[in-house]
Amino acid sequence: MSLLPEEAVLSGDEPTSVDNALSALQAYRTAEIMQDSSAVTELSFKIVEDVISYLSDTPPGGPSHLLGLGILPLEDGTFGTFLDQSDPTHYFVWMPQDQSRYHNFPLHYFVHHKLKVRSLLKMGLNIVPLDSAAIRQFVDKRLPTVSPFDSVPPEVSNWIFDFWETWNEYTYLKLHHTDISEFPLVPTINPNTFVSLAQCKDASVMLVGGSTEEDELLRTCLDQLDLNVVRLDEEPTPIALCLILQRDGYPSLTFENVLRALASQQDSVADKFRDLDNLLAIAQTLPLWPSARNGSAEELRSASDIYMLPEGLSFRVAARFMNVFVADYGMLKSLNGSSLTFEQLGDKVELPSILGTADLMPYKNFLERWIPRLPPSYTRPILVPNANRVITLSNELYAREPLFQAAFGDDSNRFIPEEFVELEQPSLNDRQQEDRAIRAALLFEAYCVSLPMRVGANEQASWHELDELSFIPRDMNLTRRLEDQGDSDAGLISQHY
Repeated sequence: MSLLPEEAVLSGDEPTSVDNALSALQAYRTAEIMQDSSAVTELSFKIVEDVISYLSDTPPGGPSHLLGLGILPLEDGTFGTFLDQSDPTHYFVWMPQDQSRYHNFPLHYFVHHKLKVRSLLKMGLNIVPLDSAAIRQFVDKRLPTVSPFDSVPPEVSNWIFDFWETWNEYTYLKLHHTDISEFPLVPTINPNTFVSLAQCKDASVMLVGGSTEEDELLRTCLDQLDLNVVRLDEEPTPIALCLILQRDGYPSLTFENVLRALASQQDSVADKFRDLDNLLAIAQTLPLWPSARNGSAEELRSASDIYMLPEGLSFRVAARFMNVFVADYGMLKSLNGSSLTFEQLGDKVELPSILGTADLMPYKNFLERWIPRLPPSYTRPILVPNANRVITLSNELYAREPLFQAAFGDDSNRFIPEEFVELEQPSLNDRQQEDRAIRAALLFEAYCVSLPMRVGANEQASWHELDELSFIPRDMNLTRRLEDQGDSDAGLISQHY
């Protein structure tokens, strides 16, 4: 049997707090709470909590007795209405890991933190734990999706910084920074301007860290060009945000990124560069360029501190063998800085006396990109390792050809390492013509002295392999003629044996 609200009668067994609550409401019928919800504010929190507990536990129906009752205590001191979980109006429960941390969302959406909600969360009511989807909705209501967000009011600016103070709690609720990447939540060095993480990732915002004088100058210059600048490692950027921006995926500052950002402001670029000579001098001092040298890790340096490599040679290939800081070919050429041609590279190569095994293949990779681009007129010897990895001038070594191998032996240190064999022809040997007479004399000595000790006189086939090789030294100033030849006839060039 069911009763209408006006027919409900108290049994006399209700808890004292329920009786007190109904007395305060000037009615002894629970149903009248709905019609006099303003009176609920006169009750102590404990009484309201006991009423909720009593109604939710009373059979039959249990929590159904709460539906439609406006007695749910909220954080802002008002009361919400109990509804079914399918209703779009939800109230959230804040359960932080760190009890000292508090969310910064509107309080009238949150159940009072003192209310015992463990059982209520299981009753299919419109009370749910705060989650990442709800957080994103709150951010959406608070901030525009327009970025950059200029002239931000102080209360909104404070709200953003409070948001990052509680970031660890939000990540515990499965919120990821990509969920909010389109909102202007990132403070720039301009206190009134905020940008989005999406802009930080697409390089339309300049990310600049460091505390040196050069770093400060760089941020100031970029700001004066009306570019949005975010500091990577200190205030005003919150610590939680710094950790996000320093991850992979957020681009480091490069001159190309600066130009792309300026290209988006084409209408005002001309005004910014009226004093081009002065700006060029400033640009040359800015640490924008990824570079490295022998013994140095990759770092950003100014154009005045580095050499630009020739086109086609990456600094990541060449830097470990150079005695100066080098950077890739590209925008550096616009700054009138120092540069290197392929012919000039040899002056900057710096190698240990013995090349380490870990450097052997990287050096080969470097030579493969350098030597083929040298002009035919280049005849200077190149530093290469011999078979024992001792650094030697290329004109002191020999190709692994039958004559040389027979003369010196396959394991001689007069050859380059076997890993470098493909560099012998034509790249190295074609550049070693000027000392052929000296080298031929050395070979002839080997032919006369050491080779007979290795190859017997009866091994004619082996000796005939050398028939077509020209290596016997000759004196071009002496000529022998046959008896029937005149002075004008070409004679035989004297051979020195």
